[in-house]
Amino acid sequence: MFHAQFVKLRQEDHRPVPVTMPFQVLARTADEAMAKLQRLENAGRWPGLADAVRLFEDGTEIDSFIPNMNESRAA
Repeated sequence: MFHAQFVKLRQEDHRPVPVTMPFQVLARTADEAMAKLQRLENAGRWPGLADAVRLFEDGTEIDSFIPNMNESRAA
């Protein structure tokens, strides 16, 4: 079972601070779950107060996505 949580990264140390409650992501694999979360950005539906999203499986963080970081790599 996959859960995700949107976070804001603290400026001082980039520590993730939750800005939403964890929510379930319906997916068969972690890659599918991350693809669904990344589609929020592509569709313009990314929460404005979130810098990143963390993906958990059975309570353990397994992946994360930071939209701004991916943009800077493409530049």
